[in-house]
Amino acid sequence: GRRVIYEMNVYDFTSQGTFAAAEQRLAELRKLGIDIVWLMPIHPRGVKGKIGSLGSPYAVRDYTAVNSDHGSLSDLQSFVNTAHELGMKVWLDWVANHTALDHVWVSSHPEDYERVNGVIQHPNNYGDVYQLDFSNEEMKEAMIDAMRYWVNEADIDGFRCDYASSPKIGVSFWQQAITGVQTNDRGKHVEFLAEADFTSWDCDQALYNAGFEYDYAWGF
Repeated sequence: GRRVIYEMNVYDFTSQGTFAAAEQRLAELRKLGIDIVWLMPIHPRGVKGKIGSLGSPYAVRDYTAVNSDHGSLSDLQSFVNTAHELGMKVWLDWVANHTALDHVWVSSHPEDYERVNGVIQHPNNYGDVYQLDFSNEEMKEAMIDAMRYWVNEADIDGFRCDYASSPKIGVSFWQQAITGVQTNDRGKHVEFLAEADFTSWDCDQALYNAGFEYDYAWGF
């Protein structure tokens, strides 16, 4: 059946910019007919090389942390619980292709990043992010563990996957991730939406079989 997704920038949804304040307005969204609340990246944003005063939500500094401007993990848990009580699901925006320049892995696992002549690469000339190396199996496992963390800890229902069609990521990672996240502590099925159009000429057609339930269908 038809489902309505609401994309939420937590900074902008309320004047406070917090999960707690947003939680107070969830009933309004349900009344509007919203079925799924998709939260734009909730992680701490990169400070090094940041764009604008807040930095980009797509320059993630830590995959398993909450942006303190929005509140705490318990605030997110409360937000999700209230959404569930109202009959809505909550999806997280997941940025797999790249991280902030000051992501925790840059210092702890520098081997996780793609290099040319020893220099970490910026995808698409985005100066505030570094390209991850998807030939690194340990990095991929850590990524999937981080996704599973949010299901286990915050009862997240799904992921909207940023730049899912990146040629650097590859279809095999998504197959691995989508399957791997299903083995969570809650025993729940986790949904996946790809920011990609599986039928477009510039998209890897194999993505169609990666396990995503939804795509953007721009062409349609």
